[in-house]
Parts: sequence; C-alpha cells; structure tokens
Amino acid sequence: MMRDMTKKQFMQALERHGMKFEGFLGYVNLGVPGKHVAVSVHNAGPKLRDKLAYLLQQRERVEAEDSK
Repeated sequence: MMRDMTKKQFMQALERHGMKFEGFLGYVNLGVPGKHVAVSVHNAGPKLRDKLAYLLQQRERVEAEDSK
C-alpha cells in the first residue's frame, strides 16, 4: 500500500512544477507558459498523490496539444 503525501509535500510539489492554487473550489493553475489553464483537483482521486499525478497528466495533455 502506497503512503500518501502530506499537505506540505503536495504544496511543495506544486511549486516545483510551477503550479499554484487560484480562486476557490480547488482550481490549480497548471503553469503552462503562455497559457492560463486551470483544472480542479477534485477531478482526481481522494489522495494527494493522485491529485498531483492528475495535475501533471493534465499539464502534459495541454502541452501536447500546443505542440500539434
């Protein structure tokens, strides 16, 4: 069973990836250069690790769309 990360670790990981919470309702700016893209962490699972993985996946998706 994989352990979850702490809230502090989650926030540090967001910062490392250039992401930050904005507004309310759990929306996170994905930090994609030249774009304003925000998604809700509530679309992911209940664990912070799942939320981080979801946000990174969404960021990769947006970057891939831009490269087409």
